[in-house]
Amino acid sequence: MLMLQGSNAVAEGSSENGEMKREDLTKSNDAAKDGVEGADMVRDSAKESMDGAWMAAQEIAHKVRDNEKKD
Repeated sequence: MLMLQGSNAVAEGSSENGEMKREDLTKSNDAAKDGVEGADMVRDSAKESMDGAWMAAQEIAHKVRDNEKKD
């Protein structure tokens, strides 16, 4: 098997007829674009986590205030 450097493709030798097959992987050849897309996914995931934590904190604060008012 031959790994092509500088691209995201793999070339394999076929034992039957000696032809080379090229399999395209899911990543593009643009590392900067891939990095930005990865950063966007991380940002979105972090935002969802922070939003969930903020909502939980608000809910707890309201429950504490409600319990204090009952006493």
